[in-house]
Amino acid sequence: MFNERVSTEGNQEDIEIKTKANKYVEELKNFNEQYKVNEDIIDEIIKNLPNNKQCGKSGVKNEMLKYGRSPLLTKLVAIFINDKLQFGFKSKRSCNHAVITLKETLLCYKKKKKAVFSLEIDFSKAFDKINPYRLFEKLMNIVLHPLIWLSIFNYYQSIVVFIVVNKDYSHWSKTRRSFVCKLNPIYVDDLIKIIKKSSYPCKIKKIIIGILMFADDTFILAPNYLALKRMLKIIEEYCKTNEIKINGEKSNFVIFGSKFIKNKYSTIKIAGEIVERTNVFTYLGVTINSTLNDKHHILSQIKKAQIKYFLIKPLGVENKLISKKIKKHIFQTFCKSTMFYGIQTTTLNKSMYKKIQTSENVMIKRLLNLPKHSKTTKLRLALNFNSAKNTIAIIKLKFFKSAMSHTLLNHIFKEIHSDTIGNKLKNKSMSNKSLLAEIMRILKHHR
Repeated sequence: MFNERVSTEGNQEDIEIKTKANKYVEELKNFNEQYKVNEDIIDEIIKNLPNNKQCGKSGVKNEMLKYGRSPLLTKLVAIFINDKLQFGFKSKRSCNHAVITLKETLLCYKKKKKAVFSLEIDFSKAFDKINPYRLFEKLMNIVLHPLIWLSIFNYYQSIVVFIVVNKDYSHWSKTRRSFVCKLNPIYVDDLIKIIKKSSYPCKIKKIIIGILMFADDTFILAPNYLALKRMLKIIEEYCKTNEIKINGEKSNFVIFGSKFIKNKYSTIKIAGEIVERTNVFTYLGVTINSTLNDKHHILSQIKKAQIKYFLIKPLGVENKLISKKIKKHIFQTFCKSTMFYGIQTTTLNKSMYKKIQTSENVMIKRLLNLPKHSKTTKLRLALNFNSAKNTIAIIKLKFFKSAMSHTLLNHIFKEIHSDTIGNKLKNKSMSNKSLLAEIMRILKHHR
């Protein structure tokens, strides 16, 4: 099978890559140029580290060990990962930006009555066990300063792990893990470039959107079944070369289009495993179905919020001695945040808004020990709770502002809705489920 071959083939190539890296290290011994470090940037990174606790007598705190090099490596990733189809490890970018890019692409094809064949690919612990020497080779190829490259190489060579139990220390051993996870976007950045150069991906006019990645979460889109299979073959060959395993069981095959097309193609083979077509899947925490109806996601998040409430109920959150202020904070932190996850990317009708508001009201009344049938309009005003519809409108407006600052999304909106940018809503030119159409409705309603 494909995944079994990954660990057994390419041993000679591994030796060559390792030899190449070691040869580069020898060359750098005679490298006299100095690298100037900007102390202000490092100070700022250290200053913003989480869990800023006091140092112990040794002057060292656990946070230094936990986060010391991690933010610096994140900065490195942000500098060298320039492809706009990689949404992970970037400032002011979230899972929702990747999800809305996917949805807008699908809506564009749906408006044209064209099908989209897609795969959500699960890489099995892809970046916990990557070949470090292949990573070093990729870092050499991105014109990383030699001394920075050497620092990362030496850091990796010095990593050891040991276990401490009641002041007893185990023998130390080398590890292939640690910082590798931080650098994994660099490890797969060239995969995006390879897919974009092929002739198989989906496009919105001239914008290629054949692959979306958030760190290692990968979604590929093709205009037909044959193109999808060819893209998958490219990815399988890439994974084989780079020793990345594909988990076929957790991958999802979805077709967006007519029922005739969906019934024609019911399976696809991924990494030697047959994967059945599905109509509902979860991408980056957002539930999406093949008809792009957001009802599944809303009902799923409401259920998760209710489960969270019942999980914290035994802690005594309904106790009358707990102040209303604390109960309000508990509701917003544990329940509302879960219920509203991914709401930025959805299009809701009146019944969905009502369902969300009703679910909120039920949980609020339970927290405050109020009768089930008591009125909540004045209660929400007293607690300074906005209506669900207004709250969602504010969330969507803020998200749209951040989405428009994203170069790729900005171009997508301009390409799909070029005749609506000048504050003119022309429903015939775009899907009613588009984020831009939703924003126009919100602005019109609150005018």
